[in-house]
Amino acid sequence: MPANVNCCHKLLLFCLYYVAQRKWEEETEVEASLRLSSQSQRRQYVLSHETLGERNYRLYCKSVYAYSLKSKRKLPKRLQDNKKAASSQALLPSRQSPHQKATRNTANAAATSIRRSQETTAKKTTRNATKAASTSIQRSQESMAEKTACHAADAAATSVARVSESSVQKCTRRQRNAISTSAARAVEGPTERLEWLQVWFKLAFKYETDGNVQLPPFQELPAPLKALLEGSSPDSKHFLAKIRQYNCAFQITYFDGNAFREVGWNPTFMVQGQVYHRIGSLLPETDTDSTFLQIYFITDYNQWADARMGIIPENDKGQDNYPRRDIIMNLQQMLHETNSYVRSFKYALENNTSSDFIIVIDADK
Repeated sequence: MPANVNCCHKLLLFCLYYVAQRKWEEETEVEASLRLSSQSQRRQYVLSHETLGERNYRLYCKSVYAYSLKSKRKLPKRLQDNKKAASSQALLPSRQSPHQKATRNTANAAATSIRRSQETTAKKTTRNATKAASTSIQRSQESMAEKTACHAADAAATSVARVSESSVQKCTRRQRNAISTSAARAVEGPTERLEWLQVWFKLAFKYETDGNVQLPPFQELPAPLKALLEGSSPDSKHFLAKIRQYNCAFQITYFDGNAFREVGWNPTFMVQGQVYHRIGSLLPETDTDSTFLQIYFITDYNQWADARMGIIPENDKGQDNYPRRDIIMNLQQMLHETNSYVRSFKYALENNTSSDFIIVIDADK
């Protein structure tokens, strides 16, 4: 009967394994070393003479068998087995010569490349999700000392790798990082970005001050501005694409300082001495256009919007997605209703009987 034959085959394999295990327990350390060396040489010989089809079939059978074993084990048991396997694998490189280690790494890289090139998108997603879950559980069980040691080892390995990389490798790595960062930020809305910033600030203060500093939560944005920052509507997408131009139209102060700029493109600059943010006079001189804070005191809303549209840089005015007048009017109405500085300045101007007075901003209050 086929079932009886299968049972006899399993029993025979179990008996052979039991006899071999008893023999391994009785052998000396020298005999064990000779046996393992002989097995390694035979395995290397067999692997070096197998064809590409035989190799692919062997790797496929190995992956199917490993997947079947993993599917039968629960995640905590799997993590425990992985730790045992990692500890035993950590002893293996110390017993190998540099040539054997290079051969093993090359074979492992080739096997991994073949296996991942054949997997579907669903399998890849499942593998990444499983790996993320196991990594999360493993890191949650680490102590602070283990975490610090792991970070130090990663930093040292990264430093060694970057010292030895060529200029082409460095350029490729930076391009890959830029592409991945750009792709991640393209699908990230302002709300998600704000949540991530809060998480990173909390982690920074946790490690810097042992969690003793608690940042206050961000205030809720006014409704018009919040709707424009969501990124879901056409108006919001237009606003985010031209956000620098809109910011330029609503700035209250202008920068003043002795700045030094380097030759060529550089997004930063150095300043010698004090940095100032000036507001200028509250009212413009005769026959001059209103700028910066002066625009906030224009009584006519249409002239107000015209003045803001006029200070947008000239190189942006010929574009199809030029900043829109209706959005500017909504934002300036919001600032008059919610911004404390704008309300204070306008109150001081409207309620002062003298035409010559000074407003002082005290930074310490």
